Parts: sequence; structure tokens; C-alpha cells
Amino acid sequence: MKSETATEKPLCLYCLRPFEASPIRRIIEKDSFLCDECLSQIEYCEKIRKIDGINTLFLFKYKGLMKEALIQYKERMDVALRPLFLHFHQPILKLLFRKRLFVPVPSTAENMNRRGFSPLGEILENTASHFENILSLEGGIQKQNGIVDRHRKRHVSLLRKRSEISTDRIVLFDDVLTTGETFRQCIACLRQAGFLDIVGLILLDNHFDREIGFNL
Repeated sequence: MKSETATEKPLCLYCLRPFEASPIRRIIEKDSFLCDECLSQIEYCEKIRKIDGINTLFLFKYKGLMKEALIQYKERMDVALRPLFLHFHQPILKLLFRKRLFVPVPSTAENMNRRGFSPLGEILENTASHFENILSLEGGIQKQNGIVDRHRKRHVSLLRKRSEISTDRIVLFDDVLTTGETFRQCIACLRQAGFLDIVGLILLDNHFDREIGFNL
């Protein structure tokens, strides 16, 4: 006789309701984390744009479920949500970015201490992607006359010597593009250090209305 535990349905990572994935979903996804209703709320972007000359792939629009999930993950420290962000694209990303080193866009020490974890590092670690934290971001969000100045006194630098890093082929990885200032600073820092083969990967595009496409 089967125990009740053995027959329990998994819980949706986002809404926490029990669900059962269809056979076709189980074949395609292997592990299903979202119920059908939550899955239907995801708005994909899947476009490539150039940012300071590098081809950058965007996966989702910055709206709906993925926007709320990212906020919950980063600001409410809900680390259990980390499988959501790269899970659906993992096979194609392994093909596109094979033999490349993922480099997360760094957070400030202030944000790292506040959250107690590295959001981008956790996502990459969960997907078993080869990544290294080789960039540092100094400075933080400041307010002046009630207005947030997000990039005042911020500076990106390389944490290690170029010769200590395993490859020239870089995937610069970020969660969301708003102004893109920090992402651009990271590109400039990597180029100055001698990395010339750089592509970008950004989870959520806050400018998804732009119709510009390129091939990686």
C-alpha cells in the first residue's frame, strides 16, 4: 500500500499550490516547477540586442510573473525561486554558450550584506553553469534631494589578474536591464583587461518594446 507522502503532488514554486505536470511537460522540462496557470503568466522576450557592441540575449519581459518572482527572490530573499530563471532555457543556453565562462554582474557589498546571498551566483550555481565572480562593484544607491542617484560614485573593477582567469570567452550575466549603466561599466572593465570575446545574457528586459535582433 502506497503511503500518502508517495502520492503527494509537488507544489508550484510560485503560488505554492499542488499541481501535476502533463506528460509532455515532464518530457520537455524533466523537472516541472510551475503549475500550468503560473506558467501561462510568463511573458517571454527572447531577443538579441547589441549593448556597447556586444550581442546580448534577453529571455523575459520585465512584467508579470517573472518580474514579481525576481522581486520576491532578491528583495524578500526567497532563494527557493532560483530554479525559475534559467530552467526553461537551459538546453539552448548550453548550446549557445558552450565553453564560455559566465561572469555575474556584481552587487555592491551593501546589497550583498543586506540580502545575505548572491542572487546571480545562486541562479548560476543551481544550473551547474561554469561561472566565476571576477568583478567588483564599489559604491551604492544614494539619495540627493529625495531623488535616487543609482550610479553616483559606482566603479567596476577586476578582482583578479587576467592571467588567473581560465578563458577569454565570457558571458556577462545580469538579472534585469533598466538603465544598463552597470552592465556597460562591466563591459568596459572586461575589455580594458583584455577580454574581447564577450556576449551578454540578461534575464528580464525592461525595454522589451525595442525591435532589434541579431545572431550570436
